[in-house]
Amino acid sequence: MRIDRVLFALSLVGILGAAPALAAAPEAESAKGKKQGLMKGKGWETFTSRFDTNKDGKVTRDEFLGQQPGFDRADTNKDGVVTADEVKAVKEAAQKHAAQKGGQAHKEGKKTFIERFDADKDGKVSRDEFNAGRSKGFEAMDTNKDGVLDKTEFEARAKDAAAKDAVEEN
Repeated sequence: MRIDRVLFALSLVGILGAAPALAAAPEAESAKGKKQGLMKGKGWETFTSRFDTNKDGKVTRDEFLGQQPGFDRADTNKDGVVTADEVKAVKEAAQKHAAQKGGQAHKEGKKTFIERFDADKDGKVSRDEFNAGRSKGFEAMDTNKDGVLDKTEFEARAKDAAAKDAVEEN
């Protein structure tokens, strides 16, 4: 189970696809050199290292929405809007990087980043549109509705995402 799938699941309600070029989570290499997801137990640690700003072992809605690594990476000209050209450039860079490392970039999901987040259908994604989608994803993951994500909620979503990945691969 790759952490990028879980991070992206937080961004969308009902969609457990990934945007690895935008979330860029580390991967482990097996002894045979094949890519594999983060080693068991590392997903939560990676997530909290990115989003748990007060280091209390939980991630609040404010902490989650306050960090926007995917958007910031995609908004290459830093104008507060992500365009299809910017997404394409980031994707190409990720593919080039993967090729240099002897691997391959993650397959694209059913919808593009723009299709997933462009609520007003103007062909670009604003920071507000991006955060609206992420907020819905946070709500979906926060199963006890306390405004905080804990390790149990995170791992339950990761398990659901892994099951969906297995079905999609077959």
